[in-house]
Amino acid sequence: MIMLITLVTFISPLAGGLHALRFTPHYRLFMAFSAGAVIGMSLLDLLPQSLGLGRGQYNPAMITSVVTLGFIVYMLLDRFALLHKHINVSGLKVRAWLGAGSFSVHSFFDGVIIGLAYQTTPSMGIIIATGVIAHNFSDGINTVIAISKNNGSIRSAYKWLLANSIAPVAGVMSTYLFSLPIPDISLVLALFCGFFLYMGSSDLLPESLEVYSRWSMLITLAGFATIYLALQISAL
Repeated sequence: MIMLITLVTFISPLAGGLHALRFTPHYRLFMAFSAGAVIGMSLLDLLPQSLGLGRGQYNPAMITSVVTLGFIVYMLLDRFALLHKHINVSGLKVRAWLGAGSFSVHSFFDGVIIGLAYQTTPSMGIIIATGVIAHNFSDGINTVIAISKNNGSIRSAYKWLLANSIAPVAGVMSTYLFSLPIPDISLVLALFCGFFLYMGSSDLLPESLEVYSRWSMLITLAGFATIYLALQISAL
């Protein structure tokens, strides 16, 4: 069963990213969806998971402090990239790699959580994997958008999409080599919550409103709804 779960975690983000690449001319519409999905993933998925996994070892104030740290760290890295953006194209590459790389590392830890949960009880692993697989489709879209919006090449988008698809598989496999205390994973999730809150609110959302404004709000709400429904399915 764990091999089947691992296979689906590979296919899900790949399918989402390929779908986004097929409709690249309308990438701002996908950006609007991505904004809702990224912010929704932060508030509805990563933050509750972090608070739940850290219960008993880290108090809520500690978790939210790490979320804030993640927001600030990503903001500083993003501002640094913008400074270089006005000099040459290297700044755009930094922003693209920063965004796509964050999704890939997050996907890796998604796989770690699946693997650790499955080792605890197979049923818990399946439940958690269902939610991860559902929102990994959005992660594939988000990865492509992170590259496309910063003038990245199609080849680069394919490379990062493949990396994002391999990441959760590597995460699952890595749990056979080490054991990471689950409360410590809560801090990692909190850090990425801060990353994605910044990415969604300060980068994706404002730019998605530049065109297609009539539809942007509805599509952004659809992004929120997709994450919410994925989480409800995983809770069944």
